[in-house]
Amino acid sequence: MNKKRILLCDDHAILREGLKILLSKQPDIEILGEAAVGEEIIELARKLSPDIIIMDISLPGMSGISLTKTIVQADPRIAVLILTMYNDKEYLVSALKAGAKGYLIKEGTIDEMINAINIVYKHQIYIDKRFGEDTIKEVLQKLKEKNLEESNDILTPREKDVLALIAEGKSNKEIAAVLNISAKTVDVHRSNIMRKLDVHDAISLVKKAAQKGWIKIK
Repeated sequence: MNKKRILLCDDHAILREGLKILLSKQPDIEILGEAAVGEEIIELARKLSPDIIIMDISLPGMSGISLTKTIVQADPRIAVLILTMYNDKEYLVSALKAGAKGYLIKEGTIDEMINAINIVYKHQIYIDKRFGEDTIKEVLQKLKEKNLEESNDILTPREKDVLALIAEGKSNKEIAAVLNISAKTVDVHRSNIMRKLDVHDAISLVKKAAQKGWIKIK
């Protein structure tokens, strides 16, 4: 069984400990570590490359929303599930725009959290039902429209860097050297780019990117 590898980020130690105990009882979940502040979770995410980070919004220093954007841009394979007391549409929209895959209110049950984890693990969007059906539909529609209007933004800045170097015919190893990242990370970015653009080989990838005007083929 492939376990869902999870990091916890909340500045309340009791809450982290409670979550760790409850989630560790699930046979398909592994808690890799925990953090109370942004610098710690960024470092853990870089070292451990989890599947999911469960993230509070209110953290000392850097907010959970800003952290989400930083982490997802660095490693789009990581799914961030926001866990917060804020039942506020503006926070919800900001979190999803930053790259979060899920938004769960802290007053929810452990069963709701397990459901949210299972959904974001598949890189699908989860929104707490307490927002109401109309609000959820409105938010998802706005996000969809934004993606259509700004299609270039479906790629993170790092993915755009990788795409440009792929277009130059560079290998994963060569791209890794240029961007000072690992070849494994390059491979993750390449896979994510292909998934987002719905292509299955490098030639089709470059052709589609050129058609959209994202790159120029020399």
